[in-house]
Amino acid sequence: MAFFDAGALPPDGVLKAEDLARLRKTEEIEIAARRKAAQYLRRARQGSGHIRRKAREAGYAEALFSFSEAIRRLDEERGRLQADQESRLRHCLQQIVGRMPKEEWLSHVLHEVLGELQGRPEIVIMVHPDHLDAITTAIAAVRRRGEHVVPIRPEPNPRMCEHDCLVYAGPDVIDLSLTVVVEEMIAALHIAGAVVRTGGEN
Repeated sequence: MAFFDAGALPPDGVLKAEDLARLRKTEEIEIAARRKAAQYLRRARQGSGHIRRKAREAGYAEALFSFSEAIRRLDEERGRLQADQESRLRHCLQQIVGRMPKEEWLSHVLHEVLGELQGRPEIVIMVHPDHLDAITTAIAAVRRRGEHVVPIRPEPNPRMCEHDCLVYAGPDVIDLSLTVVVEEMIAALHIAGAVVRTGGEN
């Protein structure tokens, strides 16, 4: 029962039925209002908790996205760095091999290749005319070693580039151009690096 001011009672202290009904109605309205207020407050608290949870989830998602973006940029930068290093390595190797006496590196390459071409009736090595003397000297050096007795014939081709070198052995054609040799050297370095890393992990 709601409290009310005693001064509001009639002088004789007796409430009429309609006055009592109004008081009860007022009390019911007050109780209902308090229940509604408590319900709204409870919903507001639940809503604020839901909002905070959603905010945390959004923050986590944003942080994860930022982290994944950082990893992606790092991978891209690593790829660019690796490509730049490989480009520099390729340029350096081309400069080093290109400055070597052509007879020297051609002789070495022929020594490696001709061992796989034993039994062929004839081998033709085609180069640019400017390198005919160098390839002839390289062939003579291989013959002096006495390791390869396959007939070898150099042939100039003015349509070839300066550093091109093609070996014709029957149906097989082997490219011994400077760029190809450099790429094979880079591939060998990659393999050696992979072997070293694998050995270090064991």
